[in-house]
Amino acid sequence: AKQRAGRAGRECHGFCYRLLTEDEYVSCEQNTSPEIERVNLAQVILQLLVIRNGDDPVTFDFISRPSTTYIRQAIEELKTLQCIKSIKKDPRSSSAGAYQVTEHGFRISLLPLTPLLAHLLLLSQKPEYSCTYEVILAVSMLSVESPFYKPSHSNRIQQEKALKAHKRFLQTEGDLPSLVRVIQNWKSVKGDKRWCLNNYINHKNMSKANEVLNQLRRLLEKMNIDVMIS
Repeated sequence: AKQRAGRAGRECHGFCYRLLTEDEYVSCEQNTSPEIERVNLAQVILQLLVIRNGDDPVTFDFISRPSTTYIRQAIEELKTLQCIKSIKKDPRSSSAGAYQVTEHGFRISLLPLTPLLAHLLLLSQKPEYSCTYEVILAVSMLSVESPFYKPSHSNRIQQEKALKAHKRFLQTEGDLPSLVRVIQNWKSVKGDKRWCLNNYINHKNMSKANEVLNQLRRLLEKMNIDVMIS
């Protein structure tokens, strides 16, 4: 907040209006806490357990130590996804517990995704689902920012055109099928920039999603997974 106020005052003296009370402002932390203390730790914990299989993540020597509550939440998520399992701890250890990475967990650790998305991707190959191709498309789109963009509020006509264009991609089943439809249409026109312009789709974000898609396809093929199951 102070940095922003300083930038705004480069040209001349003025006033800084803050959208919070003075008490809230005074109670704010001086510095932003490290990201590892704020984000979902499931992916980090899984990667560390791959290196130190059979250990208790709570005892890991982090440089910036996350909250024990967050570590426990990550452990529970990984157990729910069957990425890890509890094992009998060494009686000589002071640790509260120990965890071992499962075969499913090792496979998930090979994918550059959150454990939840990687879990869904691996499940999609099962006969009862058979939707690997669609899930890869959806996961690729979830890995980048929204492909939809709207013109500035000052241009109402263009905003209405953008809204109308975006409605063509909307699916009644929800957001994921809608995103899948966007990338399917984008690929059908070979990533044409004019198509993106006409449909108010962010070409840069679509290109990034396609890069993620190609990366996932290569990794899954190395794992002998048919990426074209649909």
